[in-house]
Amino acid sequence: AGIRGAAESYCLLPGGRAHARVLENKMVPPRVFRPALQARAEDFVGRGLTILEVLHSLTRRRVVVVHGGIGRTSLLVEMAHLLGCPGRRYWEAVVFAEEGKLTEAVAEAATRSGQHVLLVIDDADAILAPDAPDCLTLKSMLAAMPQLRVLASALGPHYDPFRGVFRVVNVPLPPLPPGDAAELFLRWVNRPVAMGDFVPDG
Repeated sequence: AGIRGAAESYCLLPGGRAHARVLENKMVPPRVFRPALQARAEDFVGRGLTILEVLHSLTRRRVVVVHGGIGRTSLLVEMAHLLGCPGRRYWEAVVFAEEGKLTEAVAEAATRSGQHVLLVIDDADAILAPDAPDCLTLKSMLAAMPQLRVLASALGPHYDPFRGVFRVVNVPLPPLPPGDAAELFLRWVNRPVAMGDFVPDG
């Protein structure tokens, strides 16, 4: 009851003129958000600083690569859901490129020309190899769609896959801090975190 019972009647409006599209869909009939994305990891812990760095990088660069570390896929999926929420810039405009299906993902992104689109690519080392066919396809797509952004994961950094045309921001994925690592482990073994699980440094 109350506000909770009427939660579906509320939405977060994006900036600029995009709010008009939200209002139109709220009025006749309500829009239901069903992202075609991979399911989130059941236990996603920490990564707050890395997420902030990626968000900041996407505001000033076209391509962001998260590299190294363990948990790259979980981070990308979490960010895809975060950035694709109703009212966000990439609402219903996040395209997840599955392995071996970059061409299909690029084609889907092309159908959304004129709006902000986020193309998410996991394990993109081969795709971001300079002059590789997929890299050239991605380069052409970035040139044709100024509002396209790419968020990718890779084993290592990629400094100039597009031969100077588009600059890439490489964001390293550090190991989880001890507290977050302990919390993640205890979630996996299905028991709550207790004070005795932590010991002072040294």
